[in-house]
Parts: sequence; structure tokens; C-alpha cells
Amino acid sequence: MKFLFVCQPPSDNFAQPYLTYLDSYEWINSDFKMVDFLAFQHDVDVIWIEWANDYARKLLSRGRLSKPVVVRVHDWEIRQNKIMGIDWSNVDLIWFINPDAMRDFQAKVLTFPKERMFFHPNAIDLDCWPSGIAKGEKHLGIITLNIQPRKQLERAVDLMRRLPKEYHLTIRTSPEPHWADMNAVENLRKAVALSNLSSGIEDRIMFDWRPQNVGRIHQDRHEVIDFWRDKSHAVCVSDHEGFCYGLAEGMACGAAGATIVWDWGSTQTFWPFASESIEDLANRIQNSHPTGHNRRSVNRFDAKLLAPDLERKLTELL
Repeated sequence: MKFLFVCQPPSDNFAQPYLTYLDSYEWINSDFKMVDFLAFQHDVDVIWIEWANDYARKLLSRGRLSKPVVVRVHDWEIRQNKIMGIDWSNVDLIWFINPDAMRDFQAKVLTFPKERMFFHPNAIDLDCWPSGIAKGEKHLGIITLNIQPRKQLERAVDLMRRLPKEYHLTIRTSPEPHWADMNAVENLRKAVALSNLSSGIEDRIMFDWRPQNVGRIHQDRHEVIDFWRDKSHAVCVSDHEGFCYGLAEGMACGAAGATIVWDWGSTQTFWPFASESIEDLANRIQNSHPTGHNRRSVNRFDAKLLAPDLERKLTELL
């Protein structure tokens, strides 16, 4: 099955592991030119449109395309109501990265047939992440693209208060206003300052400030690998995630996974070890260590397995 992957740059990042193992053309273009696009579609079996945003609305505004169309929908487009301007009658299948995203979409777009929707998780390319390099001792790592309220990084401060003083935490994120909610940044700073007054915690929490491409696997993968070398645990404290690449990539490198149960995102679909509270999370961290088993826990998200499974699913549905 040959794919035409259509995306507005730079948003191809989450799809890259799949594209590595699929027979595909990549048409990533910031200037929408329908003539160029139509020339491509004759040579493929399926048109995959990434992100249900304004770009997808333009592509689908001129009626049915000549090949089946699959649109992959993330939670961001649903939260931003980007999905409401798209003519979904010109779409054959909708692919959701999270079961909760499919539920929320169904609540907003009542007319799209349920049998033409499916869930298939994000993938990681395990060949890109060397096994067993995470060999830190009591050093937690959090990688997040941005500081937003839903990332709940204040919880990480609470977590450190509950852990013995020999534990340290490094948070790798972007400080840029385009990517960060400045109120969330300020709340995080206040949480660190208040905890420092009562617990002397400031020297145990470090920030690794990076530009906006932080965590983009095909742009700075080697920097991310270096980040995990001296870590013992990959941690997530969010209340809303679609998958959590930071957790998956850290575990692929051998770090022990530790996450709180998310309010949104079907946590246990991906991470059955999720903790119900920060106290439980602290206990899990103290009773887990970097091992080869951590990598085996993410084997089911390997793109080498999920890509052919995706092709089988599309063959059945189309």
C-alpha cells in the first residue's frame, strides 16, 4: 500500500516513525497548491492527511479526491475546534491517536459514521533509541515540548518533596512564549520557590531550557538520547496527554517509567502501571530502577510492528 502523506510543516514529527516503515511520498508544503497535490495522488493508494486543521479544510473543500482519504486527528484540533470547519463527507476514514479523542470527536461531529473511525496509537522507532543507556541513580527526567497548565509541572515539585533528598529532577522544555503559557511558567516558579522555603528543594530541580524543537525526534534525537544517559526514571505528571513521547522514549532507553493517571487520555491504554496519586508515584519511583524490562514495555509501540498493522487495518476498512 502506497501512501501520500500530506502535512503542513513542521507538523510531521509525530508521524515520522510510521513513515519510516511505510511506502510513502511526503508532501509537506506550506504553500497550498492544489495542482501540485493532484499530480501526486495518482501514484498512491491512500491519502493520509496529518492534523485536522485549516490546512486539511483547504485540501477537502473541493469535493472528493480520487483516492481514499484518511485524516489522523489529535486532541489539539478537537480542543481548538479546528475540526468544525472541515467537510467530513469527503473523508473515508478518521484515525485517532487516543480513545478519548475519538469519544470527544463523536460528541462534536455527530454525522460521521462510527464504523469509519478507528484508534491506532502513536509509534516510536525503537531502532532510533539505544537500549540500556539510561544508567542514572535517583535522577528523574521530564521532557515536554511546552509548559502549559495541562502539564501540571507543579506536581513534579510536590513529587520531589515526597522523595528522599538524594533524588534529583531535570525538566527539559522550551522557555519560548510561543510554546509556553506564561501563567503556567509563573505558577511553576512559585511552586519551586514555596517548596524551597519549606523543604530546600530548589537545588534538586534543574531546568534544561531548549528551543522549540525540543523532543522532535527527527531533529534533535541525539540530544534527547544524551538527556537520558544519566537518568533513572522517565516521569510524566500531566493531567492530559495523547500518548507521552517523553515517557516512551525514556523507557526505550532503559529508564523506569513513572506516570500519574491522566484526567484525559486513557492512560492505562498505554501505561498500565500509572499511579493514582503523587504519593503512589513517589512509592513507585523508589521501588523501580533502570532495567531492560523497561524497554520491553514499549515494544508494542514499535513502528516496525504498528506500521504493517496499520496497513492491515486500512485494507479491512477501505
